[in-house]
Amino acid sequence: MPQALPANPSVRFLKEQAKDLLKAQRAGDVSCCKVLRQLRRFTDTHDEEILDAKVGLQEAQFALALHYGFASWEHLIRAVAVRDHMIERIDNWDRLGGAEGFAGNTEGKAHQLLTDPEWLALEEIEQQLEPLSEPCKKIRRQIANLERSHESYFHNIEQLLDMISTMTPGKIRDCGGASPERRTTANAWADALDAWRGESIDADDHRVQEAAQRLGKPSEEKLARVQCLTACVRGQDVTWDDVSNDTNTIECRIKHFEICHCEWDRNLGLLLNEIGAGKQLVPWHTPDGFSTCGGCPQDRIERILPFLKDVLGWLNGTADAGNRAARLGEQTPEKHWLVGCLCKQMTAQHRDRDENHVLPAVEMKATTR
Repeated sequence: MPQALPANPSVRFLKEQAKDLLKAQRAGDVSCCKVLRQLRRFTDTHDEEILDAKVGLQEAQFALALHYGFASWEHLIRAVAVRDHMIERIDNWDRLGGAEGFAGNTEGKAHQLLTDPEWLALEEIEQQLEPLSEPCKKIRRQIANLERSHESYFHNIEQLLDMISTMTPGKIRDCGGASPERRTTANAWADALDAWRGESIDADDHRVQEAAQRLGKPSEEKLARVQCLTACVRGQDVTWDDVSNDTNTIECRIKHFEICHCEWDRNLGLLLNEIGAGKQLVPWHTPDGFSTCGGCPQDRIERILPFLKDVLGWLNGTADAGNRAARLGEQTPEKHWLVGCLCKQMTAQHRDRDENHVLPAVEMKATTR
């Protein structure tokens, strides 16, 4: 596992560290072997052989870069040069696939981004463009709010494309912000659940019948759980004083039931089945399991690829850019950068979703430092 960068690293510090690594090797200090073993020729080599080998400064620098998770010494030096700039704007990377574990860990998220050459190039371009216009900064923040598990994901990326086209900030459906159609469906289901609980509400018949089939006969425990679920479906605040952090409870599922999630309908059916059975029936985050923030359908990539083809075609000036190129219009430096950020956000969020499809690289040119 790569080592995190030291606190407040500098190019001078890293150069000195590489020299110290080389001195340690030549002095026979075995402490250098862990880092030098990053080199391919030393992967399966004993300490004694590493200490006896002839190692140059460039090799020591390369080993140090690999030790910190970077592909090359040049990549490491570039990353350190832009690190502070990225940390100042770390909220520009709020929602990335696999990045949820970095909540509150600025250094961890910065390291993840700085070890990605595509993000690093975009960060360098941002520095070259500064000062950014206010519309550009606002649109970039909206790109950061793009949530891959949202039911309106494709609506949101088309909205963002229109914002970039006109350089006019707007709104996307953020976490919890469901579409009007979803809200209507949710309210109908809430009415049906109230009807199952014996309330005098004129609910849609087929939903009442489905709820009864899934839930079975009412019991005190079922009624309490359905009451909480109904409040969640209506978007009301629910008090969770009695709910622990135990993920094996049905209450925990209800707590993480999100109206804006792309798998909302399936999650609702799973919850009704589990309340009816009085136990969990499926795992978390599997193709047939209960999905929460961050999860998304396996077929999402097939829908993303045509969008990326068009927009990356505009970005790279190719002839097959499609109708979205016409929407984006003439390139400007800020529009070019924002489109790169949008494409990279999408590919970073979905590269782990479908092993049968390879997402294209987002190639952005930045000045090498």
